[in-house]
Amino acid sequence: HSLAQRRGGEAGESCTRRAGGDSSAVRKRRPGRLKRAAVRLQPGEGSSQVPLSGAAGVLQGPEGEGKGGEERAAGVAAMKPSGEQGAGVAPVAEDDPWKECVEVAVQLARQAGQVIRKAFDEEKQVSTKTSAADLVTETDHFVENLIVSALKEKFPSHRFIAEEATAAGSKCILSASPTWIIDPVDGTCNFVHRFPTVAVSIGFAVNQELEFGVIYHCTEERLYTGRRGQGAYCNGKRLQVSKVTGWFRFC
Repeated sequence: HSLAQRRGGEAGESCTRRAGGDSSAVRKRRPGRLKRAAVRLQPGEGSSQVPLSGAAGVLQGPEGEGKGGEERAAGVAAMKPSGEQGAGVAPVAEDDPWKECVEVAVQLARQAGQVIRKAFDEEKQVSTKTSAADLVTETDHFVENLIVSALKEKFPSHRFIAEEATAAGSKCILSASPTWIIDPVDGTCNFVHRFPTVAVSIGFAVNQELEFGVIYHCTEERLYTGRRGQGAYCNGKRLQVSKVTGWFRFC
């Protein structure tokens, strides 16, 4: 009973702080489960850098200026992913016209995930967009610039729909041209409150139809890829629809 009371009190206090807009909830390190989760988020061993000068350019650009930006750029350059990082990629046919796009999207999603993992337990500069629940951080902008800059250099004729640029006033137009659709920090509210369910989401459409999607779960290092007509994968393992029927029997 006392445990339930404590949990209920903590939840009520947390909700009250969020509803009231108390920024201390953002800066205060949460104990217990989330503290352990933050320890799990530290990058492992190995190496994975996107071989695109555009990505490096963003690290040195306006978003990377100043002490914080320099530290973040150095951290990304030095960061090394876990042992699974180089493996577990879904197969892509050699004659697939978008093979290079898929490979670049996977590399950038993983590199962006490293940036987010590093920033996960740091103090954040948080702003609101359309409402008190619609949050944005400096990491959202930094990661979006990282991805878009690299893609523009690699594929200069392609178009882009990016969440933060659209929120800032850029037109959101899905045409027949190859178009990248980017959510740099999918789950910003979780990221702000250090709830470890955050992803990088990159989609690619041609003729107004999605050709593939890449989602990288940053804290658990799970890479989801889906290719039109070729199924979906998680860390290279094919995902299947459950064969269980009559779900109501388990209710």
